[in-house]
Amino acid sequence: MTVPEAPLEESADEVRLQIAWCDALRRTSSTPLRRDTLSAMLLRPEILHALAAALLAMGLPLALIGTLFIRRIREFNARSIAATGHVVGHRESRIKTGSTGPYTPVFFPYVQFTTRDGRVLQVQGSGERNAPRLGTPVSLLYDPLRPDDVSFTGPRGRAGVAAGLRTLGIVLVLLSACAAGLAWHARG
Repeated sequence: MTVPEAPLEESADEVRLQIAWCDALRRTSSTPLRRDTLSAMLLRPEILHALAAALLAMGLPLALIGTLFIRRIREFNARSIAATGHVVGHRESRIKTGSTGPYTPVFFPYVQFTTRDGRVLQVQGSGERNAPRLGTPVSLLYDPLRPDDVSFTGPRGRAGVAAGLRTLGIVLVLLSACAAGLAWHARG
């Protein structure tokens, strides 16, 4: 009985094909993604639409909240009265820095001021890293209808945070529009 040679040649070809296939897989698995491959993946319309939706979902609320805060701050500033108070004491609190970091002291000054109608009020200021000195003058604005509603004027005012929120929101909305435009262009 003789063994036919054709099947042996086919199996040798199959073995060579399997070896070549394994070599190709080994080369591609150890090769990092090329920039053009990554760009092609990211520029797919589905990905761009999802990115645009996510940016819009984050940007619109931030822009709206920032705008509402700015409006509220402007209304407060329009009806408020400027006064100068003095630090009369402070409350110390400790906050943990990071999940494993040490506790850091934070000091909340008590500021006393006199309203235009002669009432003496004491309010608590925002936290600071260093203990405020007793008698230190503090500029503030207060609402004459609710004198305990106080805003401490200075470089770290509430308006800066509100403007930052609004700006970040607007930038995210603009990036959303860019991603949507790219998605529209990619569908071509």
